[in-house]
Amino acid sequence: MAGFLELVSLQENLVRFRVNEIKGKLFITFNVNAI
Repeated sequence: MAGFLELVSLQENLVRFRVNEIKGKLFITFNVNAI
């Protein structure tokens, strides 16, 4: 059971990382377009 919880938290961190990565790319693209 502990292994399962670790896996879930690992996936959550991965999702959060991906979301931040996408947000960063959108933010950069938006700033480039604004210039």
